[in-house]
Amino acid sequence: MIKNFIIMFLFFVVMMLMIQKPENFDVLIKDAATAKNMIVDGTEYLHKTIDKEFSLHSDEEYYEEHGVDRDIEKSLEKMKRMEEPVA
Repeated sequence: MIKNFIIMFLFFVVMMLMIQKPENFDVLIKDAATAKNMIVDGTEYLHKTIDKEFSLHSDEEYYEEHGVDRDIEKSLEKMKRMEEPVA
């Protein structure tokens, strides 16, 4: 019970300090948005890595979902063909 009062008091103090300077609130919002973007990027990276390392999908399903080949050598070969001049 006392812990709850302490938490509420600390929350009140932090909010009062933030309200005193509006820049503090802007920084907090900016940091929250940055953290959200980092989490989204991390989950996308994790998804791609798991799909690449473990064969959960066929190669066609992987290509449809991610837009790249699972096999690095195939991707590099395709990139080399794209870089060659067309005669």
